[in-house]
Amino acid sequence: MPSIVDDLKQGAIYNDLDYNAAGYDVRIGEEVPESKAESWLITMPSEKRISRADTGTEDKGNWEVYYTNLNPEHFGGLEIGRRYRQRWAVETSYRLMKHDFTAKSASELRSQREFVANMAFIYNAIWMASNVKYAVENDRPVKDDQGRYPFTANQLMVAMLLDMEDIDIGEVRDLSV
Repeated sequence: MPSIVDDLKQGAIYNDLDYNAAGYDVRIGEEVPESKAESWLITMPSEKRISRADTGTEDKGNWEVYYTNLNPEHFGGLEIGRRYRQRWAVETSYRLMKHDFTAKSASELRSQREFVANMAFIYNAIWMASNVKYAVENDRPVKDDQGRYPFTANQLMVAMLLDMEDIDIGEVRDLSV
């Protein structure tokens, strides 16, 4: 990490700031004046790290660092941090989809791998929808206090395999109808 990150964290701690930011050019690896900055380094306390540690915001290890082209003066440093956290939630869900829903394929055919990945997205959407629907119908949170969903991905896949009911979806012989 560049030394500026340590300086940003220390400055935020010393001045009791919610976040600290500086213009930074990663191509030259240097801080740049705010008026010329096209990219920014932003540091702020990590709620997750602080909740797991006894040291609080005084420990520089409990701070997150973001590199962005969004000016924190215009967008708000805390808002940028919130959006980055949402991004990681999306990436985590993609990782879960790959692990829980995709069939393991060693196919060299891209079309087959894409089909498997697309099915994983569909299965994940069904899984999330069933958990949300269950929570709404039973007036419960979607996740329990341990962060678990009512139905696991494995339970959904097994239920789909065991449910062999025929469903009338209005099929027609002539697709032009």
